[in-house]
Amino acid sequence: MQLLATTYQNIWPFLDRTLTVCFRQGKFLIKAPIGSGKSFLFFDGPVFGLYKYSWRTMLSMKAKEGYIKVLMEAWDGYFLVVRNLTRTKSWGDSVKSKLFQVDMDASSAQQIMSDLGNVINENSDIENVLLDNNIKLEEVVFKNETDLQQNMTDFLPPREVYTSTTFLMQDSENMFEMTPADRINVFKNIFGLLDIDEAKDLISDAKKETTALLKSRRNTDDVNTKLQRAVHEYLELVEEKNEQWSDEILSHASDWTLVKEKLSIENFDIASLPLASWQELAVRYDQERAKYQSLLGQLQALEKQHKANNEETVKLAKQKEEAKQQITELEKKLATDNSSIVKKLQQEKNSLIQQQEQIITALPLQELHIDSISDLVIHINDLLQKGKSISKDKDHLDEKLKTVEKQMKEFDQKKVSIEEQLKLLAENRKKQEFVCDLIGDKPCPYVDLINKGNLKSLDKQEEHFQQALKDLDKDALEKEREKIVKEITQVEKELATARDEYKKYSSPEIKENIETYNTLDKKRQEIDKELLKYENEQDKQDKYKEEIVQLKAKITHYEDAQANIAQQEKKLADEIAQLKSQTDINQLDKIEATLSSISKGMKILEYISELVGTHKNNLLMIKQLEEKETMLGQLYNIFSKEIMIYVLQQTLPLFADVLNNLLAKVVDYTVSFETKNVRDKVELEIKIHDSKGERLVKSLSGGQKTVLRLTWTLAICIFTRSNALFLDETVNNIDRDTIGKVADLIEDFTKTHEITFYIITHSEAIQEMEIWDKVISL
Repeated sequence: MQLLATTYQNIWPFLDRTLTVCFRQGKFLIKAPIGSGKSFLFFDGPVFGLYKYSWRTMLSMKAKEGYIKVLMEAWDGYFLVVRNLTRTKSWGDSVKSKLFQVDMDASSAQQIMSDLGNVINENSDIENVLLDNNIKLEEVVFKNETDLQQNMTDFLPPREVYTSTTFLMQDSENMFEMTPADRINVFKNIFGLLDIDEAKDLISDAKKETTALLKSRRNTDDVNTKLQRAVHEYLELVEEKNEQWSDEILSHASDWTLVKEKLSIENFDIASLPLASWQELAVRYDQERAKYQSLLGQLQALEKQHKANNEETVKLAKQKEEAKQQITELEKKLATDNSSIVKKLQQEKNSLIQQQEQIITALPLQELHIDSISDLVIHINDLLQKGKSISKDKDHLDEKLKTVEKQMKEFDQKKVSIEEQLKLLAENRKKQEFVCDLIGDKPCPYVDLINKGNLKSLDKQEEHFQQALKDLDKDALEKEREKIVKEITQVEKELATARDEYKKYSSPEIKENIETYNTLDKKRQEIDKELLKYENEQDKQDKYKEEIVQLKAKITHYEDAQANIAQQEKKLADEIAQLKSQTDINQLDKIEATLSSISKGMKILEYISELVGTHKNNLLMIKQLEEKETMLGQLYNIFSKEIMIYVLQQTLPLFADVLNNLLAKVVDYTVSFETKNVRDKVELEIKIHDSKGERLVKSLSGGQKTVLRLTWTLAICIFTRSNALFLDETVNNIDRDTIGKVADLIEDFTKTHEITFYIITHSEAIQEMEIWDKVISL
């Protein structure tokens, strides 16, 4: 069974609100203050919709009626259960239920969920959504409420199982606090009764696998070979650098040398390993290396400074020489005096300006209301262009007149030609017209049809020539000719006016004055260029003087810097000589070689320690495998007994391994399951194992019970590959240290399992985990 969506109306505390909750695959944190109703939406509501069970009133206290609707997938189909709620006189909930079979497939269901969009959908009713998508709802009729709920149990798991595995609520029944007999019922519904032959084969395969694992783990030949090889390598290392090792290391190596061929993983004493002595050596030689590295670092820094000073001295000398050369070049440029040349050029410029002013006075600028000779030149050119344009227009009109006169001459010729063509067509019509004698006493019935076909082409030609005759219009040609003659007369007048004005302002005298003015202007511009050049030269000389002052200041700065470097070099030489007397690069190489050997020796001892530790773990695993092998053998031998006991015995150890692996990440105790046959009934005993020994679950603290309950739920999801898990405030009474481990456990679980996961919690450690696909706030 899989939940798809639930709809609520007037469910406490959501008065006057209709909400639809979609249960999507992913990890969702439901976050809201206490009393906001989040548990109603995601936990109590679905449980009530499925089982009609709640430990508190579902309908809002201020509402008279409301409902809960649940859409689910079950029995390889889809069902909608509707719980209509009304207020009773005792302020309880009266319930009337209906069950509908929903006619849709997986694709339609996926589309419906996609259309709803959000996890919480306001003003949305899942029943209306189905009807709006033309999905049929067929009511399954029952006698009464009891009959309906009884039939729903056929495809729903028992409520005690569902709220112990999928809907784990703060106040739901705890599997570990059930009676031993009730626990069996939970396991029966969770794991089911397997086929006998399949179960037998499963046990047989598990026993074979366990036996094979035992055989491989009992063989220590490979481990002993690795141990002997590591010991030989260690002794060779100690012998190689004998003078560096402490007495303890040498003494221990001597003891190993005497018994090295007899050493095995079974009799090896890991407590005697001289790791502390190796660590002391490593610290001492590391300090020596740091000392030499520090001295060498200081020496390298001083030599680097010495090299930099030499390079800076050369650079300063070069800069000083370059500055002196620049001063010499600038002093040469300052020796030139151009004042007399500038004065002469200024006089020539003034003379040219006077001549230009005389020419301007002689030209008709005021008459034309223009300000400059260039405007006069533009005016004359405009007159010339205007005359050319008018001449061009006149030529165009002359051509049009010739064309019209030609058309008038051709008019009579065209008219005579068309009339002759029409006369010729009439003669052809008579020649081509078909005539037949009477047939008996009646005319030929096909005469009209034959003539219609023969004369069709002549009719079209006659129609064409008649239209051509109509198109001839001599009056229009005459009017067009008169219009063109008038336009030519007007253009000739405009052309004469333009020519007269052009002759007036383009006389030889005016042209000569303009040319003279332009020649004088060109000379003046050349003088201006010369004057500007000499003015720039003067500006440059002022700049040269400033540059000389700056260059002299730089030379002084370079000389001061050279003096400071000389003082530094004297001090550096003494410090470098002193450090060289204290350092020996060969000594640092020796220290590095010794540290390398120390590191190698420590790694060998750590490797040996790992071998011994692995062997100890292997011994524990061998013991567990032996117990498992014995259990599987006994289980196989008693297979013919009551089948439920068999299924539980073959399932419980595997489930216990899963559960204990989860518990180990949070607490330091493990859980064991044991079936007992009491008065023909099978019961399940659960016991706790820790450093205090074996005890009952009820001896655990509240926080320990919470962790056990949570890990039980996660183990069920893993073992049964469940596709949904809902946790309602199940970790709120755990101490701060433990809640961090629980948060890590939940994070690991959600990252490794594709599951629909909803959780309500006030634990900040769990709320702050970065695993949530969405945080749903109310």
